[in-house]
Amino acid sequence: MSRALVRRARLRSTLGLAAPKRFKSAAAAATASTSSSSLEELYNTNPSTGAVLDPMTLHEHVMVHPTGTGAATSGYLTEADVTRACTSLQNFGFVIIPRLFADDELEQISNSFTSRTDQVLADLKTWAESNGEVKVAGQRAGAEGAKEGAAAIMPDLLDVGSKHGFHEVCLRSPGRYDVPSEFSDYADSTRRPIERIVSEVLGEDFEQAFCGVVYSAPQSEAQLWHADSLHIYDNHGDANLLNGLIALHDTPMEMGPTEFNARSHLLTNHRRNPKCDGINIVYQAALNEPECIGANPDANFTMDLPAGSLVLFDDRVLHRGRGNDSDRARYVGYFSYRRPWFEADTHFEATRSLYHGPDKPSTSFPDKQSGGAGGVG
Repeated sequence: MSRALVRRARLRSTLGLAAPKRFKSAAAAATASTSSSSLEELYNTNPSTGAVLDPMTLHEHVMVHPTGTGAATSGYLTEADVTRACTSLQNFGFVIIPRLFADDELEQISNSFTSRTDQVLADLKTWAESNGEVKVAGQRAGAEGAKEGAAAIMPDLLDVGSKHGFHEVCLRSPGRYDVPSEFSDYADSTRRPIERIVSEVLGEDFEQAFCGVVYSAPQSEAQLWHADSLHIYDNHGDANLLNGLIALHDTPMEMGPTEFNARSHLLTNHRRNPKCDGINIVYQAALNEPECIGANPDANFTMDLPAGSLVLFDDRVLHRGRGNDSDRARYVGYFSYRRPWFEADTHFEATRSLYHGPDKPSTSFPDKQSGGAGGVG
């Protein structure tokens, strides 16, 4: 996220633009009438029971196992499943739906995402080598023998940060590339189960923000904690942007699934929490460690993700991509959605294209430019 977006968010508040009136969750309603001095107390309360939140029971609240015929029908969610997912999103900041996609549909999603990613990274490597832009010499330690994907073993080819990248790819952190794609590349039926949940939280007039893949090279390090966008009101309302991550293959802990601090979307509100830095919270920084903003590190949550699992999260929740300690590349697809008035275009700040302009690689890759992408996983 750029500092320009930070400024615009603050300007919106200064102008007195009204907050959304829809406070669906118990957490949102409670925060609206709670003083800043008790913000941490609210954070530590389980909104489902009113008791102190027990981190040991988090999995009971943030996981939704489809109760319909999901095992036989890929992407199927009942109304009860959607309701439980929305409740988890609003109360805890994220929800995990294991094995939502399967079989032929998962294979199609995975092939589309990974083939584009491998092509872009191969073309980036060609560009970097021809322009002397390789940032780290040699292979990553421990990555010997990695063979999954055309770019499974590669040095850093860009400086970290979206402004240093291209429209088609940027480096979010060492070894972690973000490769935007197009929503039109994926069937409506693929997005439908995600968008059923999105419409309940963001409203039926939600808009597509960006989609793509976060690729983590073997032995790539963990990200620092961060949120992806700012709170823009004093009171805690529903999310303005949701990110949906899809595990394109089995993603065990050693491959670095995304980690969240449950209910931290309450504490990342810099307008009410003096421990939260209103600029750096949306950048990877050590001062965003959960305990630094008043969160309980025992509420950090991640898990092994079976192939086809969906992880949907509020853009404001504290999260990070864990390190990939394996010898295989990790691919995570994402679809992100926003409220129609919420500006998300600066999640991707590149001003150049890998495929258009002088000294670009010769490639058969389709002539298209992608939209923005946030550092989602």
